[in-house]
Amino acid sequence: MNYTDLLNQAEDVTRELIAIVNTSFAPLSYDDLYKHPAPGKWSAAECFEHLNSYHAYYNKAFRLQIEKAKKNPHNRQKTHKSTWLGKWAVRSVHPDAIAKKMNAVKHHNHKGKTITADVLKRYVMNCEEFLELIEASREIDLQKTKVRIEIMKMLRLNLGDFYFFMLRHDQRHVLQASNACGLGITFCK
Repeated sequence: MNYTDLLNQAEDVTRELIAIVNTSFAPLSYDDLYKHPAPGKWSAAECFEHLNSYHAYYNKAFRLQIEKAKKNPHNRQKTHKSTWLGKWAVRSVHPDAIAKKMNAVKHHNHKGKTITADVLKRYVMNCEEFLELIEASREIDLQKTKVRIEIMKMLRLNLGDFYFFMLRHDQRHVLQASNACGLGITFCK
């Protein structure tokens, strides 16, 4: 996939996520966002707080690597080729695999924790920051710019793979939040 198409698709999916939050979740009551659909299941608010904690870490890590890449430009590739690790990571969080339960690491699991009422606003702000990072990425080599995986620091993914990981991860948990509220949301991409 060429870089322009990859980044345009990342922008489209991120904008779709923002629109879904603003049109489907923002009108819901506090009780609707914070109710658990069943024992042991996350509420919509817990899903969004999980995404906020991911963005808090990765948006910062992406920004740092983008800034480094801009200071040390490479001969920029024109196309992105996913690595085997990138493909596996994206597949593991893809919304189509939502039936496959995964356990979040402790600091990303907000089950039963206090979540502030601005959880959706913070998520939209994180997505807007992500859009800025995507735009800043148009000047760098996505293949050679690598970011460490938070829970496995010795492993790194290139930025192109990481963008798709983040998008599919966000879609997965927005779908989970939709299910918790009975909204029936589907995605275009």
